[in-house]
Amino acid sequence: MYEGAGTCYAQDGVTFLDLFDADEYAEHRKENLFYPFASREEWEVANFLLCSPLSMAAINQFLGLPMVCIHQLKLSFHNAKELQSCAEMLPKGPSWKCQTIPLLNPTKSPIQLFWRDPMECLESLFSNPLFHDQLNFVPRRIYTTSAQLLCVYSEWLTSDSAWEIQVCMDCVSIFMLSHLYHPGTA
Repeated sequence: MYEGAGTCYAQDGVTFLDLFDADEYAEHRKENLFYPFASREEWEVANFLLCSPLSMAAINQFLGLPMVCIHQLKLSFHNAKELQSCAEMLPKGPSWKCQTIPLLNPTKSPIQLFWRDPMECLESLFSNPLFHDQLNFVPRRIYTTSAQLLCVYSEWLTSDSAWEIQVCMDCVSIFMLSHLYHPGTA
């Protein structure tokens, strides 16, 4: 491992759970973790329907089946619109953005680019407790024996390039710190 790389200097950032516990529905989730759904089972049905390729009409058709609406599944949502309303109450991740691409020549319909802000995505990943201790950005060298004669390259962080970039980052850090504490030096 590259000594000192990827060191965390502060633990004061806002995590996903902080945001989760601060939203307007946090009080409801203290008693029901799956709020706005009535139970884990209802959440599983909702998750299945929302992640499926079914249209809203097909979801309505499913929810209208006698087995679903009357007998077995006592769901708190009765149609696709109510299901969508429940889903919109869930905590949000990075938002999608849309940008129309200007073209030199006209087209039948405008070209639209849908994208997410990479910094928002990284922030979301880093603040998610599911990934705690799972994300590793420290360059490392792996050898086949303790004599360190043959290096194993299995992913980018085991490459010479990753190691060299970290060396450069250390040089930049030292340069910046020296100018911070000794301004005016060249």
